[in-house]
Amino acid sequence: MVKVSVLGSIATDMNEIIIVNLIFTLLYQNIGLVLIIVTGQRVWNQILLLNVLLARLYNGILIQPCRDTLRTLKNLQRMVVKNPVQIKMLSVLPVGSYMLPMFMTLSVSYIIVMLQFGHVV
Repeated sequence: MVKVSVLGSIATDMNEIIIVNLIFTLLYQNIGLVLIIVTGQRVWNQILLLNVLLARLYNGILIQPCRDTLRTLKNLQRMVVKNPVQIKMLSVLPVGSYMLPMFMTLSVSYIIVMLQFGHVV
């Protein structure tokens, strides 16, 4: 009977080590995701600021119009609006701060499921 309890405690310790290892791995990956999400949001904010600055510059140049400069600036503004710079995930989803709660919810539910399986096994 003593051997069974020792083996049982070793198995329990191994399950706890595996669960803790998985939780730390998941948290480590989420830190990387948070950095990517924050960077994507900052890029998007700068693009919005660029649109505002181009509009202000265009309005400022209207005071003393030069047709070539106005045309070039208007074309640049159209290009920025039509093709915004974005960081995309899987070439489809633009990365932004709206993804942070989604990834955190998935991570927390994954951790809860892992902890429940740790007690079952």
